[in-house]
Amino acid sequence: MKVSLMAQVFSFKVGSLMKRISQWGLQYDNSLPAEAVQTADFILFMDMLFDSLNGNAKQAPVSKPFKGGVSTDSGHKKWWEESVKVIKTMRFWNSKKGIYVKVPWTKNLVKTIEGFLYLRTRLLTRVKYFLPRALNQEHRFVILKCYIMLI
Repeated sequence: MKVSLMAQVFSFKVGSLMKRISQWGLQYDNSLPAEAVQTADFILFMDMLFDSLNGNAKQAPVSKPFKGGVSTDSGHKKWWEESVKVIKTMRFWNSKKGIYVKVPWTKNLVKTIEGFLYLRTRLLTRVKYFLPRALNQEHRFVILKCYIMLI
């Protein structure tokens, strides 16, 4: 899966539309079940997390508060700390084994977030803000791509 496709799938538009449609309760052959809300919540979570790790502007757009630079009052620290807690509890259904499993990319993503928390602590003593996108490559998408290929 290409990075551009991954970014489109794990997007606010896809997550919010999936959530809305799954809550309509329609009973058609192609309708989404109510359980799709959980998938939509996961997509929205990942979209916000990617935004927070890819901010590339000093000021964030109103609709995407984590797309801005990291500063002492930007909210990134609290979001990253909460995200680490959520990611550490994630389990995914392995249809071959018939059980829920913990996948390696979650551990790597936690390390990435913890690295950004550390950088935040160190950098904000010297600068007013920094742009996360300037510090990373698209390795998070590679991790997700590897997992999706296993499904």
